Amino acid sequence: MSPQRAICIFVGSGFSKAIFQQKLQNEFTEDLLRFPVVQKFLRDELTQLLKQIKDIELVMSHFHNLAYSDQNKDNPNRRQHIRDIIFLRTAIAFYFREKFRALNSEYDKHYKQLIKTYFERSHITKDNVFFVTTNYDLGIEIVIEDLFGFHRILLSR
Repeated sequence: MSPQRAICIFVGSGFSKAIFQQKLQNEFTEDLLRFPVVQKFLRDELTQLLKQIKDIELVMSHFHNLAYSDQNKDNPNRRQHIRDIIFLRTAIAFYFREKFRALNSEYDKHYKQLIKTYFERSHITKDNVFFVTTNYDLGIEIVIEDLFGFHRILLSR
């Protein structure tokens, strides 16, 4: 009996762009900032920084450095920077929950069956695959749920 193979599927923003038509970088930042719920979470200073830089990863990295760097232990704004990180992550989560309701139709129409067929023909099952993602969005979770059922998502969190 041959050993069972383990498969790692690593997905990034290209996956979400291809399968769900999710916006990338500048377009994503601009779209996020237009979303009404987001405006409730973010301070004006953070919003202005995002508008100017248009790269959420860079802004998030900057705030992580301000909040958690050993050089900034005496930073009087440390708590505010930590709150900014939390609020930005929360805003992104609200954004994606709403956006993916609308993005699912293209996936359902064009890619859902294609992905399922690929997994079946390649003998990729819940027992021999694991997923790694760098995405904020919910795209890979939707695919996993469709392939393996809701319980697989709950077990992986």
